[in-house]
Amino acid sequence: MNNNNIIKTFGFILFCFITLNLASCASNPAAAPKPKSAASFNARLGAEYLRKGKMQLASEKLEKALSQDPDSASAHHYYALLQEALKQNKKAQLHFRKALHITPDDPQLNNNYGSFLCKLKNYSEAEKHFLKATSDPLYSTPYFALTNAGVCAHDAGNLEKAEKFFNKALKKQANFPPALYAVAKLAYDQRDYSRAQAFLFRYTETAGENAKSLALCKQINVQLGELKQADECSAKLLKLYPNSKEAISLN
Repeated sequence: MNNNNIIKTFGFILFCFITLNLASCASNPAAAPKPKSAASFNARLGAEYLRKGKMQLASEKLEKALSQDPDSASAHHYYALLQEALKQNKKAQLHFRKALHITPDDPQLNNNYGSFLCKLKNYSEAEKHFLKATSDPLYSTPYFALTNAGVCAHDAGNLEKAEKFFNKALKKQANFPPALYAVAKLAYDQRDYSRAQAFLFRYTETAGENAKSLALCKQINVQLGELKQADECSAKLLKLYPNSKEAISLN
């Protein structure tokens, strides 16, 4: 499991909300909007383009939103996510910080900034933002931040702390696929192969099979001595996801 997958899942929930708001705005034509409302609309539109991978259009709308309202936390937040996707880390960090200066307690913002910091290997600072996100009693998806915190701890080599975060995430949402996969991977790294297999089974029951789960399936079964099952996982990976990095690593 990686942070990117976790963030994509979170982004889908966020952007569904954005799309609904866009439809509402479009269905209510009125006089020319005020700068702040226009900035809010363009920020949401830019975020929707970002979700669809239309980077140029996302950049245009988000830059327009920032020009209309330089104090728009959402415009800075989405522009930071855009710059992160473009691997412009200095710009991303600048706009994350501007957004946090305006809305320091926003749990979604703290979660995303924590993931960004973790990619930069700033593990301790990342954890602070994940915990700040989960401390908000109104945060509806704390298991996102808890799972991200676990992934970050795992990347930092602190497997005990990672397991605690994953367990907390699963207490909040028992069938959260990213957390289930993360526990399976963690158990594999701890050489607890039976436990890894059990959590991978729960993951595939919930999320289905994909390249990463099939690759882990192969690794687990090799360690358990179940070579036939390992070969079946490898064959399915090569057939269904031949261009994935997991399939390429088999060759």
